[in-house]
Amino acid sequence: TASVVPAVDHDRAMAKLDDLSGDGSWLPEESVNLTGRGVVVLKQGTGENRRALWTHYGNSHTCHNHPDTFSLGLFAFGRDILPNLGYPDLKERHQFTNWHLSAISSNTVVVDGQEHMRNLEIADQKLLAESKLISLFDISADSLYEQASRYRRCVGLVNVADDAFYVVDFFDVAGGREHVYSFHSGEGDVVTESQMTFARQTTGTYAGPEVPYAQEDYHYSEAYDCRWGNGFHYLYDVTRSGPLDAATFTWNLKNTHGISPFGDDVRCRLNLLSPVTEAAIAKGKPPQNTKGNPDYIHYILARRNAEEKLTSHFVGVIEAYVAGKRPAVSVRRLKKLTGGPFSSDVEVTLADGRRDLIVKGQDESAEATFENGLRMKGFFCLLRLGADGNVLEYHASMAREVSIEGGFRKSFVPSARSRVAGFEEGVAERSTVVLTDPVVVPEGAVTPLWVDITPTAERIDGSYRVVHISTRRGQSTLYLDADSFIAGPKDKSVFGKKTCAEAFEYAFAKGASVTIPFSYHGR
Repeated sequence: TASVVPAVDHDRAMAKLDDLSGDGSWLPEESVNLTGRGVVVLKQGTGENRRALWTHYGNSHTCHNHPDTFSLGLFAFGRDILPNLGYPDLKERHQFTNWHLSAISSNTVVVDGQEHMRNLEIADQKLLAESKLISLFDISADSLYEQASRYRRCVGLVNVADDAFYVVDFFDVAGGREHVYSFHSGEGDVVTESQMTFARQTTGTYAGPEVPYAQEDYHYSEAYDCRWGNGFHYLYDVTRSGPLDAATFTWNLKNTHGISPFGDDVRCRLNLLSPVTEAAIAKGKPPQNTKGNPDYIHYILARRNAEEKLTSHFVGVIEAYVAGKRPAVSVRRLKKLTGGPFSSDVEVTLADGRRDLIVKGQDESAEATFENGLRMKGFFCLLRLGADGNVLEYHASMAREVSIEGGFRKSFVPSARSRVAGFEEGVAERSTVVLTDPVVVPEGAVTPLWVDITPTAERIDGSYRVVHISTRRGQSTLYLDADSFIAGPKDKSVFGKKTCAEAFEYAFAKGASVTIPFSYHGR
């Protein structure tokens, strides 16, 4: 099938991404969005200050893939800050199928202990935007769990300085009865805030005090209906808290494999800003078939539960920094006065006195108000304020209006919408899509633009980078960075067909909805 990715060397890029370890020297000079595979890598910084944030939004648990949709990774300070477990020891088949093939082992959210998880070919990337202030993606996988109507992650890599940054994370889930936000960094002790109290569970695993480590028949438990074990019984040495409104955890990272020029001075800090029923700290084992791998790493497991139809809006700020040089001095959520369950505002106070206000809504039609007269109509905005409270810089994505009472106010065009009138069949250097309506790109919109076309099959994302837009006679034509819109052959007799339309299935059809999100950056 044809590849629908930006103009990069696909084989070389995927070979690099297959080895997400080492000193980060492989990092691309620019961000990479592999929409045909479901991998996005956001890149900032230069030299030893390079950093990259990535997620996998492709296949969930088919072929060689793991059920790790929206797993989050981060490289910075010459090391892997949020490492995957690595290549498993295939001799340990039970461990492989019940730990490495569990969502809980990745930095993502598990619904109902992985119950009713579907095979998902690829998720739907709604937004990709980059400016000097932030690099941002928003991706939806609402069909991943049968019982979840919303499963969506919006993550931003926020630029503070060439040598300083943080990550803001919004993870929305609606449906089911239990949501577990799983998070781990690398080897090293975890320090909690002094006001947080954890009680040690003297027996068992995260699956329960009665469930031993690696119990082979655990996947037959009545608690969860899973094809495989959900990995809960591979998390051991558990301590648990009671209900928490917010929690902070800091990893004092060891220089595993001796690759970081910063030695043992790198820190990873998770500021979890959402109320949870319980937070737990547990140990999980990386594969022991790689020399130098640690015996264990620490996992944070933030759980929320309800009888049914649970809604969770996990909000986190992830910091990576060298000891003594933390770029932020405080992180908190602002009080929401009006707005839906997936609207929130995070305030990050920086060490130099500046403040960042990060606002996220449910979609571009959402409206919310917060303390101090902050209001947003739309999906996302980041305001950077000076010590005097005035806005110094802003980034807005799919927003209609952002304002602070008595001061800053900006209005935007959030997106352009149309439908597919026709598209180029076969293969071309730059494939085109003709729209039913003219598209006008607002002045000041951040480029490159990405278009989201509703696909006809789950195995296609529908996101393409826009190279050029031309408008004639009331219709706009999109020139996209894709060599083809072919999704696959219609049947085995493809070579006997006379035309491309007869031979192939396409990623989308005439009449498919088209959205071009707009982002803005200004001072």
